[in-house]
Amino acid sequence: MKFYGREQETVVLRRNQDAVRNGASRCVVVTGRRRAGKTRLILERLPAADMPLIYVVIYQRTSERRNVELFCKAIAEGLKLDAVPRWESFEDALLFLFKNSVHCPGSNKPHPRKGKMLMIY
Repeated sequence: MKFYGREQETVVLRRNQDAVRNGASRCVVVTGRRRAGKTRLILERLPAADMPLIYVVIYQRTSERRNVELFCKAIAEGLKLDAVPRWESFEDALLFLFKNSVHCPGSNKPHPRKGKMLMIY
């Protein structure tokens, strides 16, 4: 099956991916109605990344606790962590990502494992 359209969305995804390649960290949120092609957009239009990618689907009819667990699992997979973190809220998880994804403590250089990240959910 061919994949048509989504040129504007593709530009946004690739622009953010390029920014990450240049040392930035980005968080991209793709939203839309059910079965609108959000996952397919990402899989078809985002080239295989040479950077950590955190991809998680947040379910509307699932408890916040369960969605946080899914987010923790996606973070562990995307960053290749040895264990799945156990944060209590999205805020805790996002604070970890924002604090630990930009620079190593005491250094102006990006962390080689976490310094460049594209997060999509």
